[in-house]
Amino acid sequence: MCWTACENCIATRRTLTLEPRAALWMMQEHRKHLGLPATLEAEPPPIRTLRLPRLLSDHLRAVECLRSYFAGASSDRPQFTGSHFDSFAGGGDRPEVAHEFTTEDIVAVSMLNVRVSAQAAIELLGRRSQDVMGSLLREVPTDLDLIDATESEIGDRSPLSCLWRELRLLPSVGPVIASKLLARKRPRLVPIRDKIVLAELNHPGVGYWRDLLHALREDDCRLAHELTDIRDHAELPYQISVIRTFDILIWTTGKQTRQTDSLLLDG
Repeated sequence: MCWTACENCIATRRTLTLEPRAALWMMQEHRKHLGLPATLEAEPPPIRTLRLPRLLSDHLRAVECLRSYFAGASSDRPQFTGSHFDSFAGGGDRPEVAHEFTTEDIVAVSMLNVRVSAQAAIELLGRRSQDVMGSLLREVPTDLDLIDATESEIGDRSPLSCLWRELRLLPSVGPVIASKLLARKRPRLVPIRDKIVLAELNHPGVGYWRDLLHALREDDCRLAHELTDIRDHAELPYQISVIRTFDILIWTTGKQTRQTDSLLLDG
C-alpha cells in the first residue's frame, strides 16, 4: 500500500497501528491510485440500544442522587472524590491548558479511582506526546456537545479517534483511563466509560460514543432534555456537562446494584 509516516515515526522506527476500518480506507485509496475500482466499504456495526435505568425517569430521585454525589464537594473531605474531577485546578478544558495534557489532568483522573502509570505519565507529558496529542487536541472543539457531534468529529477517522488511539499506545492505558483523560479535556464531548457504567447499560464498549449519541437524540432528544432538567434542578457546578450528569447517574445506579448483589450473595 502507499504509506506516509511523519519524520518522528520514521526516525524512531515506531510501529504504526491501524484499526481495520483505517486499513480498509488506505487500501481503497491505493486501488484508486492504480486505477482500480474501490472495494465496498464495510458496514458499520448496528446501533446498540442502551439499557437505561429507571432512575433516569424519576427526576426527584435522580436530583437527590446528584446532590448526594456532590455532597461536600466544596470541602477537603468530599463523599466522592470524583466530585472534584471536572473542576479540579479550574478544569482540563480551560483555555490556557485545553490543548495539552498536564499533571493536573493526571491528578484529576486519579479522583475517579484509576491510576496513570509512572511510565505513561512520563510519555504523556513528554515533548513528543505534547506535539502529537496537542496538534490533535487543537482539532477537537472545546465547545462541542456530544449530541451535536458529526461523524467527522467522533468517527473512526476523526482527530478525536486518532487521539484515543494515541492514548491507548501509552503503557498500561486501557479504554477506561483513555476515556477519563479525554473526558477531562473535552467534558462536553467525551463520555466516561468503565466496567460499572458499561455493565449497567449492557454495552460492550465498542461504539459507545456513537450509541450514546443515538440515545441522546432519540425521541426528539428526550433523554438529553431530561438530563439537562435533572442537572439544573440539582444546581450542579457549571462545569458538569450533560454527559457527565449521565455518567454519574449510571455509575451510582450500577454501584448500588453491585452492593445489593454482594449482600444477597453474602446472605
